[in-house]
Amino acid sequence: MSVNRPVGLLGLRHAAIQVNQLHAAESFYVDLLGYTADRRPSYDSVYLTKGNDLLTLHQSQDKFPTKSQRLSHLGFAVESSEDVDAWHRFLSDHQVKMGTDPIAHRDGGYSFWCYDPDGNVVQVFYQPKSQRLES
Repeated sequence: MSVNRPVGLLGLRHAAIQVNQLHAAESFYVDLLGYTADRRPSYDSVYLTKGNDLLTLHQSQDKFPTKSQRLSHLGFAVESSEDVDAWHRFLSDHQVKMGTDPIAHRDGGYSFWCYDPDGNVVQVFYQPKSQRLES
């Protein structure tokens, strides 16, 4: 199919999620995952940054019923399989609820799953460059 698109997208740079406990979620992403609180546009939201990423946390106001959400997980890339293991140890040591131990994928990737304070699935993954889609 031929589509006349505007100038190409640069990729996903922003995600916004609703959380039940804003302070606990902010602590998870800032204190454990290394994001920086960039700004607070209102009392019930915070913008977090890391590199080119912008992750917004919104205190849940039941504006979007949970059953209508289709977010599978948030994926955070690292540079090596050893980094995956290090993150797994670090988060486990900080009593983060784990979903899996680190596992090797058939495509050469390596990852584990855990949960933020609201139960959102977070994946820390390594994908060898030879397996990545080129932009």
